[in-house]
Amino acid sequence: MSTNTTSSGGSGGMIGWVPPDARRNTWDIILSCLSIFLVCSWKCVHLNPPTGEEARGEWHKVSIGLAKGGRWRWEVPIFPKLPLLRKWCRRLMWMGIISVAPELGVAVSVKEWKEARSDLKWMSRSGVHCTMPHAFLFNMGGVIIREVTKRNGVAELEPKRSAVEDGDYAERTARAAVTGVDQQVDYLAEIGHLELPGLMGIPTTDEITDRSKSDGFTKLFSLMQAGWLIVSSIARVCHGYAITELELATMAFIICAFVMYSFWWNKPFGIEQRWVLIRVVEPGDPSSLSRRIWEAHSGDQRIPELHWRDFFEITIVNSFVMFSDEVDIKTSDVYPTLALYLTGMVFSAIHVAAWNWEFPSRLIQILWRTSTMAAFGASFLPFICMPIVYIGNRVDYGLLDDTLNFSFVVLGSGLAGIYVIARLLILFLTFYCFTAMPSSVYEKVGWTGYLPHFS
Repeated sequence: MSTNTTSSGGSGGMIGWVPPDARRNTWDIILSCLSIFLVCSWKCVHLNPPTGEEARGEWHKVSIGLAKGGRWRWEVPIFPKLPLLRKWCRRLMWMGIISVAPELGVAVSVKEWKEARSDLKWMSRSGVHCTMPHAFLFNMGGVIIREVTKRNGVAELEPKRSAVEDGDYAERTARAAVTGVDQQVDYLAEIGHLELPGLMGIPTTDEITDRSKSDGFTKLFSLMQAGWLIVSSIARVCHGYAITELELATMAFIICAFVMYSFWWNKPFGIEQRWVLIRVVEPGDPSSLSRRIWEAHSGDQRIPELHWRDFFEITIVNSFVMFSDEVDIKTSDVYPTLALYLTGMVFSAIHVAAWNWEFPSRLIQILWRTSTMAAFGASFLPFICMPIVYIGNRVDYGLLDDTLNFSFVVLGSGLAGIYVIARLLILFLTFYCFTAMPSSVYEKVGWTGYLPHFS
């Protein structure tokens, strides 16, 4: 039998509070920054509802039993099926995109916020009381409209189904009613204009919030980590200590993540089960949606966060048509494009702040300066080209006009390529610089170690 013993002056004596280490190490820096990227990208990605198969989340299972006849048998999940794996990969893909290119995430969040805001105003003018969570919910494909037709005084679902089909009717209804973005907005507009009277089951704001999977712990953890990094970095600069390129990039990401989360504040997070709205109609009602829904949309679909068409419009097209007289475009339609370029400028400018830092070699310093200025210039040049496009649209240059338009398209594509290459080079150099850091990087400001954080 062993007992706790206390010795006076010996190495085995009792020890009180142990302060944090006096110096930092490389893994502390990397893990603390990566934890911020992980939790912030997880909280920022507000994906649209998955398909029915993905929402069920089925696994490949093996049966383990102790007796014959099927009694005392357990099914042990061993690997996710393809739909569930596809849902996980989609989230990981968007987390990676937001971490590497946060300006694209900002543009998408602004685009979705702008659409939700426009639809909310549309509905408010029609006298329907809705909120931003309602607008986001409809536009993200979180609502199914199921019609019930009265026949001989009895309400029955349309289209008719046999008893065999009854078991999977809800799934087939979900597959049929989930539509593309334009159709979802049309449904919201029709409800806003009271063209769908008798619609029942519209969720309240509290019900939408309750189904959202956003939790306070991860929010608190992300704020705690981000706040600690910003405070500790400011304290290091005040004490004359160097900070790493990774910490600088992380602070730039925190700013972008804050903007994304602000625009997605009212968007439901992690909703997988859609609301079913019931509408009772009379036979032959011209406003019936059932025939159009069942004939046009028969597959298990989901609304993607960003179509390739939308991506091309945000990155290139809107830059050249926002001042055009020949294209009917609203000012609000170019908000995502402006957000993309402004965020890219701010994100790159923060990296330019390391212009005079110490680098492993003179070559690495030149590469850092070149890549950061290239990324900044590729984000800034569109703002110079826009006034030129504006002037060109008001002066008839004849053949020269077509040449200018073609030149701007080529220039836009070239700037996009330069920006991607520069950003990838910055990402590589951010981690390569750990091969040789100034010694003051590993010095620690004593009191920052007591702040709550994970490392």
